[in-house]
Amino acid sequence: MKNNTLIVTAIASGLSLFSFSSSAALLAEESFLIGSDPSAGEYEDNVSIIGESPTVPGFTGAWQGGVATAETGTLDYSDASGTLQSSGGKIRMGGSDRAGRQFAQGLDNSSSGTYYLGFLYQQATTLAGYRGFSLYDGSVSSGNRVFNVFADSSVSGELDISNDFTGGAGSAPSSTIDANVNFFVFEFTMSTGSLADSVALYKNPDLASGPDAGSLIFSASGMDVAFDFIGMERFTGSGASYTNYIDEIRMSQTYNDVSTVPVPESSAYTFFVGMITAVLMTTMRRRKA
Repeated sequence: MKNNTLIVTAIASGLSLFSFSSSAALLAEESFLIGSDPSAGEYEDNVSIIGESPTVPGFTGAWQGGVATAETGTLDYSDASGTLQSSGGKIRMGGSDRAGRQFAQGLDNSSSGTYYLGFLYQQATTLAGYRGFSLYDGSVSSGNRVFNVFADSSVSGELDISNDFTGGAGSAPSSTIDANVNFFVFEFTMSTGSLADSVALYKNPDLASGPDAGSLIFSASGMDVAFDFIGMERFTGSGASYTNYIDEIRMSQTYNDVSTVPVPESSAYTFFVGMITAVLMTTMRRRKA
């Protein structure tokens, strides 16, 4: 028994050396769990979230704005390299207004290093009509909106971008939008210097290998980036055709944590586990003999 205990201890120690070594802590994670316990991060199904403040990692305060509803059915997204892990429900903008919630730790001129902010977003249709997602600084209002990505009000299938960070250029080149679930990722490179921050926005980057030029839809530098709210907006025609959804909001300093695709086991890890397993089996056979 003593030998077996030592071997199990060795396995546990070895696993702690190899497991999740490339993963950093998430700064925020919101999967919109559905239930009746706000202390467990849960939202009631098909009920307005405005004024609600479930306990969710990386968020603080209550949802601000006018219209937004939690509902069952997570948004799902996959590509050739894997599937983004999702759970819980999603948030729906079913009426004309905006809604957002504050990060416990936003980004500003005291931040340095690289940060990733990723989430799933879906529009019910590609019909022209203003709706999209936004970053805000200070509160959820048009005057505090600092970055905005939205469906064009008059051109179906067009996605417009407005960059209003200090030093930003306002309107930016547009991209396209469809009615599928899309995976958006912001990459912020932050500096404590003046007008020294940069931002890149990617649409559907490879879940495993990360952002590349093919998924880049916007980039800018020479700015002061500051935001502490994320939310959605919709000011367009009535009806389900103009509904938009958001899900799986995550912020981290590593892309892996935002995409949450399991990291493949290294060859050293695989060898270690195989070796320990073989030793344990041999020891057990000898004890039975």
